Amino acid sequence: MFFKKLFHRINQPIGSNKIVPGAQAPALCVKNHNEGTIDLAKLYKEHTLFLYFYPKAGTPRCKCQAESIRDFYDTIRARGVEVVGVSTDTPSSLRFCRERTQLPFLLIADQEGELARAFEVPMRFGFASRCGFIIQSGRIVWRSNKLPVEGLGPELLEALDQLGICEES
Repeated sequence: MFFKKLFHRINQPIGSNKIVPGAQAPALCVKNHNEGTIDLAKLYKEHTLFLYFYPKAGTPRCKCQAESIRDFYDTIRARGVEVVGVSTDTPSSLRFCRERTQLPFLLIADQEGELARAFEVPMRFGFASRCGFIIQSGRIVWRSNKLPVEGLGPELLEALDQLGICEES
């Protein structure tokens, strides 16, 4: 059973390219870093959302990426955008990483890769690729299939500028 599950997670299809700007964002209920349930449909109604996938919490590259968002978080929030990070880690791993790096945003534990599959995020050896989505009113308005490790905060702000998502008054 273990190997069957591992093989399934390693060999995720890249997707049918249905999750593109203009498409409805997948609305699942998922577990967060505190093992609470997050209803993405409700979150989509409350905020513009930057949802980003990364391979493994606490690794140097993922830590660098998360810290770049953290360092620009107040500016991102001033534009009415909420940030949510997603990896295939356990809630306890995410909680530890979130506390250690002082991340102010939610982390989702996508242990089975269900959310990654729904968003057509490529998986390699059970780990999500670095992809990001900006979602407004339940629709994808921006997608990146290759997020940078360094400088993600400024790149996100540039994308928000291009979409006309400015500071709230």
